[in-house]
Amino acid sequence: MRLSREQVHRLAAQVPPRLSMDVLAALCSILDGTPADLITVTETTSRSPGRPRRERPPPQRRPRRYAAYA
Repeated sequence: MRLSREQVHRLAAQVPPRLSMDVLAALCSILDGTPADLITVTETTSRSPGRPRRERPPPQRRPRRYAAYA
């Protein structure tokens, strides 16, 4: 796989939202490393801290309908 200058610049200048396995493999090969050397896992929250989380009731189950056999 070949990486363009633009791809390398984007990867170096900002954190990509996603990364294909082909690009990850190419970077590992070029840098002689492993994915663990390149990826840092951090925990994030999807909601802002000032907004309380809304509790949802459990889903209602629909009653089953059986066909009448004559």
